[in-house]
Amino acid sequence: MQHHCWQHIGLWGDRTCPDLETVIHCHSCPVYAQAGRNLLERAAPKDYAQDWADQLAQPPEDIHNAELALMIFRLGVEWFALPATLFQQIILPVPIHTLPHRSNEILQGIVNVNGSIRLCVALHPLLNVGNGPTVEMPTQATASAARHMAVIAQGQDTWVFSVDQLIGIQRFSLGQMQPSPAAASRSPHAHTQGVFSWQDTLVNYLDEQTLFKTLNERTL
Repeated sequence: MQHHCWQHIGLWGDRTCPDLETVIHCHSCPVYAQAGRNLLERAAPKDYAQDWADQLAQPPEDIHNAELALMIFRLGVEWFALPATLFQQIILPVPIHTLPHRSNEILQGIVNVNGSIRLCVALHPLLNVGNGPTVEMPTQATASAARHMAVIAQGQDTWVFSVDQLIGIQRFSLGQMQPSPAAASRSPHAHTQGVFSWQDTLVNYLDEQTLFKTLNERTL
């Protein structure tokens, strides 16, 4: 018997093995099965157990050091953030076409984004954010004072909403997140999972799971 005969005279070789007529496939051959058992029953490599012991002895990675890339934007008088990975595009405002008997204070209508028709929503009433006076942008921030529309997506859900001011992507660690005071979001819904202090400004870190769930419930 040749070593690894299935690679030489078996199905992965020249198929001259006389046993193929009865076993049909090398997987059904006792020689192949025995080779598999030998592989599983072989002696562990030197220092195998110690290597695993050393790995398991390592302290778990501190989750508080996990870094978040967040897109910061302003709605009315408040600042918000969502994971940057949700944002597909940032575009200049486009016309919103209302849907008969469907549009409301949350679902504004549909918009054309590069040839794709998307649902457009208003986050101001959803988050109970007042328009109020123009908010001065944080110091040393690279911000766009012009209004934009953001296209966000999660799974099969895609939404477009307007922002009053856009800062862009900033990085935080989870250890910097503080509990969300009720006065920070003033929302009856639990959309804010915490706040970050950024350039002396409170930024509400929205819970994207809750936000997408509420949008589906309130619009579809």
